[in-house]
Amino acid sequence: MSQATIGTEGDRRASIPTLDSKVPALWSVGAMALLSGSLRFALWAADQITLWYLYGTTTVKHDHLRMLRTKPLSVSNGDVLHGIGPYHYFVGVAIWIPLAFMLVFLIDRVILPKQCRAILSRTDRSEDHASVAAILIVLPMVVLITAVLPTWVALGVAFSTVAGIVIVLRKIRYGDSVLR
Repeated sequence: MSQATIGTEGDRRASIPTLDSKVPALWSVGAMALLSGSLRFALWAADQITLWYLYGTTTVKHDHLRMLRTKPLSVSNGDVLHGIGPYHYFVGVAIWIPLAFMLVFLIDRVILPKQCRAILSRTDRSEDHASVAAILIVLPMVVLITAVLPTWVALGVAFSTVAGIVIVLRKIRYGDSVLR
């Protein structure tokens, strides 16, 4: 594990793990928040597109139609949409996959510093001890974002999680040996 030595009072030295050794775990939490948030947005967009396709935009706006449940697809006016599930699924997937890859690529290539990308591209993961903690954070977060929270609250949680992790990853003081 990467270690920093901090001198206190003469010869006494304490060895503490540096934050740059936690980069893979931090990025895994951020990536999962990004992927689950973009999935939730894609499901919302697929709901809207499906309603517009079936009822038209004026009816959706006038009657304030929205999807209540996904299985079976039910609309707020009481209609149950049988046979429209594959259309809804493919619209959602067609939105989610390009959106997720675009966001991950932009954050990875534009926002994250070179040192962070160098750490993430390493094949030796023997120093990563935060994986269990990351999994314990990721699993409930993904369930909350994709299934439990209301759409806009879920998107807010996903955005704030990703923003917080990107800020932390940008503020880490990486060692000079990272790029070697």
